[in-house]
Amino acid sequence: MTTGTEAARPVLLGISGWHNCGKTTLLEALVQAMKLRGWRVATIKHAAHDLALDEADSDTGRSWAAGADAVVAVADSELLIRERRAQVTLYEALARLGPGYDVVLVEGFKREPLPRVVIQMAGQKRVDESRAIAVVDCGEHGLVPGDSRVARLVAELLGWARERLSGDFV
Repeated sequence: MTTGTEAARPVLLGISGWHNCGKTTLLEALVQAMKLRGWRVATIKHAAHDLALDEADSDTGRSWAAGADAVVAVADSELLIRERRAQVTLYEALARLGPGYDVVLVEGFKREPLPRVVIQMAGQKRVDESRAIAVVDCGEHGLVPGDSRVARLVAELLGWARERLSGDFV
């Protein structure tokens, strides 16, 4: 959603909850809805384990397995950069994205001070809701594609993000 003046930084929205609560389901629905509005959207995912981005027998997978510190794959309309780092923070990842995004959806990173959607599930330790702009209590089953709560939440979050993109909020 390029306006005449580029925002200094994108709207950040976190999506938090425990494993299998439906974070990725919500994220996918948000990305699709935002792209339909012409917004440039990036996602950052906190991975609790090592990444598995390449097939072991692909050229980039073989380079990685051989110990390369960085592997860059370039196609006509795609770019993949994979680096070995001692530790990467959310803010380093944001800086690597560079400018040009309207919204960055951040999955995980529960402890970062971001406005966020918190998805809570029965039987799980409660996720901190202090920065929550929305809380979804899912009972014992997380959000799934087609869940009516996802559509309602997406509509609400689109309004929230639109206000921030236009600067019409306090």
